[in-house]
Amino acid sequence: MSSTLPPGFCPQRPKPYTPAKLKGAKAMTIAVGFLCGDGEHLLLAADRQITARGAYKIRRQKYAQSQQGFFEMAFVYSGEPGTFSSFMYKLENLLADDDDEVTSETILKAIETVLEGMKLMDPLFDPRFWLLVGINELFEKPQLIVFDGKYVFPAPNDVQIIGCGDTSLINFLGDKLHSPDLTKTEGIALAAYLVRKAVQYVDGVGEPIDVICGGSSGFEVVTEDKIRAGIQAIENQEEYLSTWLVRTPFQL
Repeated sequence: MSSTLPPGFCPQRPKPYTPAKLKGAKAMTIAVGFLCGDGEHLLLAADRQITARGAYKIRRQKYAQSQQGFFEMAFVYSGEPGTFSSFMYKLENLLADDDDEVTSETILKAIETVLEGMKLMDPLFDPRFWLLVGINELFEKPQLIVFDGKYVFPAPNDVQIIGCGDTSLINFLGDKLHSPDLTKTEGIALAAYLVRKAVQYVDGVGEPIDVICGGSSGFEVVTEDKIRAGIQAIENQEEYLSTWLVRTPFQL
C-alpha cells in the first residue's frame, strides 16, 4: 500500500503535558493609612480576605507590629503572605544586628535594604508587594512610610492607599472625607469606612476589618465595637445625604 503522506512530511511527537503552576495565596487587599489630629494620630486599616490556591478564600490578619528600642512599628501589606513574613523576619534581624542607634532614618534605610535584597523594588517590573508602615517614637508624633511597589517614601499629608483593583472610589472618598484635623475617633471611623467601601465594591476584599491607631504612647488595635460604631456613624450620614440629594428634589 502506497503512502498518502506528502514528500518530506515528518510527524511531530506530542509535547508532554505540563500542569500549570498553582499560585500561592495572595492578599489582594486595599489597605489605607493616614495621619490626623494635626499629626498626633496615625491610622492603618485593612481587610482580612486572602485568596488561596484553588480560589479558596480564607481570613487572616494583614498587619504586624514590631518594637526596636524606643521605636514601635506597625505594618499593613498587600501581596503574598509568605513574602510579608519573610520581609518581617529579615527586617527585624537587620535592625537587631545593626550596631548603630535605631532612628526613623535607620528604619527607613533598613526597609529599603530588605526590599532591595528580596528583589521587590525594581521599577522595571510590575509591583507585586506593597506596604504601609507606621513608625512611632515614644513622646513624638508618628510617621507614615509608604512602599508603593517601586519606591519607599514618607507619606504626604493625605490618605495613602495600597493594593490591587479599582481604587478610584476609595481614592475619591479619601480625598473628600479626610482632613488633617480629624479627631482620633473620627480617624478610626474614616479608616474603617474606607475599607468597608472596598469590601462592597472591590473584588478580592472581604471582612472583617482591622484598624490600628498610633500616637505618642504607641500603637493599639482598635476593638471591633469601635470599628462597627465608626462605620455606622458615617453610613448614617451617607444615608441622610442620599435621601436629601437624590429623593428630595423629585418630591418638590
